Order: sequence, then C-alpha cells, then structure tokens
Amino acid sequence: MNLETQVVSIALAKEMAELGFEQDSLFSWIVYEDKTAHIELTKWAKTQYVGIGIKESVLYAAYTVAELGAMLPESIITGVAPTTYYLSITKRVYPDCDEWHVKYRNESTHNTHCVFKECTQADAYAQACIWLRTVGHI
Repeated sequence: MNLETQVVSIALAKEMAELGFEQDSLFSWIVYEDKTAHIELTKWAKTQYVGIGIKESVLYAAYTVAELGAMLPESIITGVAPTTYYLSITKRVYPDCDEWHVKYRNESTHNTHCVFKECTQADAYAQACIWLRTVGHI
C-alpha cells in the first residue's frame, strides 16, 4: 500500500488549506515552482525546505486517513425542524477501484443528507470535511 493512497490528494489538500483547515499533519505535500509535488514527513519537510528558505516550495497538510477520520463528527444536526444525521462509512469493491462512501444518514427515516464517493478513503473523508466546513459544521 503506497503512501499516496493513505493521505489526501494534493488537489484536496490545497482546497482544505484555502478553507482554513489547520496545516498540521504528520505528512506534507511539498509543491515546487514547476508544479511537481511529493510527500514528506512534515517535521523533515519544514526543516529541509522551509527552514533553509527554499521559496519555490509550498507545503500543504497531507492529512492521513486517521487524521481526517478524527475531524468527522459522529453526527450533525440540520434542517428547520432539527434532524440528527449520523456518520456512515462504507466501502464497495469493484475490479478497477475500491469506492469509499462517506455519508450522514438519519437512522429513523433512512434519509441521507449527503454522500461523498471517492476511490481512496482519505479523499472521501476529505470531501466530507470540506463540505462540513463550507456549511459550518466544523
């Protein structure tokens, strides 16, 4: 299992940074002036890149599945008549790609408030975190 499947994609990492998520993660995406990027341990990346003043590199938090999972609330309350929706995470296995589903679902009515589907668990969690931030739940 490679590291890229265990951390948020660079595109979602940038979006999370733009939305004001704290840039504190075990790993960081290092993006160079030529737009190439790779993942390093944050502590090392800050020492090797930021600490010595390499201005052509930018760091974005490369949140892990565990870090993103910790950001997801167990439930959210929404609607005019307040309704509680509970976190549900499922995995579907297909020949070309596993598909992770993150959703908030009402246990009584079985209504689903939102669904995020991605090929990696980290990106599915990140999409949910982004939505939760934009609607004010986190």
